[in-house]
Amino acid sequence: MPLRITSVKATPVLVPISKSHGGLWLRRTHIDRTIVEIETDVGISGVGETRGLWAADVINSKFAPQLIGLPPLARGLMRSRCLNGVLDYGFPEYQMERLAYAAVDLAAWDIAGKCADLPLYTR
Repeated sequence: MPLRITSVKATPVLVPISKSHGGLWLRRTHIDRTIVEIETDVGISGVGETRGLWAADVINSKFAPQLIGLPPLARGLMRSRCLNGVLDYGFPEYQMERLAYAAVDLAAWDIAGKCADLPLYTR
């Protein structure tokens, strides 16, 4: 029986910048990111990341309900459920959803590497 997704949780975080370099970075004290953790029914979890704090809301409210119960190794199915044929006609929200989904995709790849007992870069 294939493993299934039991939970998806996105958390917005502020990553401190320890050393800034030039221009705009001189005024920044942190970088905005969203961290995603996907858990499965066999105890394997995967972690992904994307830019921006806003992505957490998209993932938690829109993507998470679509992902529960799906196999995390079926990345094409996961993508179609979350993005549902979203086409980019120049509207910013389409690009935002794709950027948010990147964290989900990374977490699924993390799970795939753990299932194969291999580092992700060898998959």
